[in-house]
Amino acid sequence: MLDFAKTNKWEEMMLDLGVKKEDVGKVDSRYLEEEPFYSRGEKHVEEFVDIMRDEFGLTIDENYSMLADFVSRFDSNPTMPALLKKLDKIYRLGLLTNQYIGTFDAVTSRGLIPPANWEVVVDSSKVGTQKPEDKIFEIAAERAETPVNKILFIDNAQMHVDKEKKLGWNTILYDPLDLGGSNEKIEEFLENSQL
Repeated sequence: MLDFAKTNKWEEMMLDLGVKKEDVGKVDSRYLEEEPFYSRGEKHVEEFVDIMRDEFGLTIDENYSMLADFVSRFDSNPTMPALLKKLDKIYRLGLLTNQYIGTFDAVTSRGLIPPANWEVVVDSSKVGTQKPEDKIFEIAAERAETPVNKILFIDNAQMHVDKEKKLGWNTILYDPLDLGGSNEKIEEFLENSQL
């Protein structure tokens, strides 16, 4: 799916919530301090709404859901279903994803996760560790029951790709601004690899 990577969707969301343009960076920094707790499932992302009220003086409706707001701003990747359909005939597929409590179910119900035979799903909020921590990669490799040099890891974050590469995984950085080019990189890699 196309999340906030390489977009201004986070800033738009902050402005929609009443954050002043000059304060978006401060809210972003505070969010980044809390975000690992959300990804590991130690706290619910809705707790950040209270931080925004208490620390930044924002008036946010009591019925507001940050999780629902996130998910409403995500888009599906229109090129992915065809690629997955092709790959699913040849390869085992899995998801290794940083999610918050309830996010995976929300994006799935919205149809943002393309249909495929996902044999292994490692959701950070359910396993208590997140990318790029070593433990989540160990869990993924163990659940895949595959040597890491036989796994292709595709991610839209350079730091995650770099970490996996250091651990011996095959990696591709997926550019959400170049869907066609990213899909071509995947297909070319697989055509020339021994996976």
